[in-house]
Amino acid sequence: MGPNGPAPPGCGQKTARTSLRTLTIGKLWSAVRASPGGFLTGSAATKVTAHRPSLVYGFFPLRMPNPTALKFAWPRSRIAETACWTVQLRPKQPTLGSLVVVCKEPVTAFSAISGRAFAELAEVTQGVERLLAAFTGYERINWLMLMMVDPDVHFHVIPRYAGTREHAGLSFPDAGWPNPPALAEAVSLSDAQLEALSAELSAHWSGAAAR
Repeated sequence: MGPNGPAPPGCGQKTARTSLRTLTIGKLWSAVRASPGGFLTGSAATKVTAHRPSLVYGFFPLRMPNPTALKFAWPRSRIAETACWTVQLRPKQPTLGSLVVVCKEPVTAFSAISGRAFAELAEVTQGVERLLAAFTGYERINWLMLMMVDPDVHFHVIPRYAGTREHAGLSFPDAGWPNPPALAEAVSLSDAQLEALSAELSAHWSGAAAR
């Protein structure tokens, strides 16, 4: 059962079976209900996935994260998550707040994602742009669907601005402005910096959704 009745169907994937001896479905529902908008974010997500990573995917019901999510440091980079999408901080930042939005479905074409994934993408898009407008103060925003190296359906989201943004003692210039983003000219975050900024953005996401 979900917070508002029966749990919705999954995104075309088989449920990942997992033991519930340590963390029950009821506790996981409580974590999701405590996260505004139904997104699994912040400390709730950290505790759930640190304790039993497959449970999030078994619960939603989805299989384990795909190679693209893992490449971009899931779950340490995660900001928010729905049944069909995960929002993650890029370990390499061409601009401050650059993200990846990864579809969890086992598809390699945008046209092949499920109707539910398309519906959720509207909410995810709004959440991402609300978050980055407040945090980065972008002047433009680029949603890039490249999929040349990583075939899973995903977007790179690059907030754009003239000049530089400063955060936590680091400078984040937009080297490509006003042309396409210079993805190769990026600030590489350490593991500690990645986790700290992801946690900060996750808190901003939850706070904005609650208002």
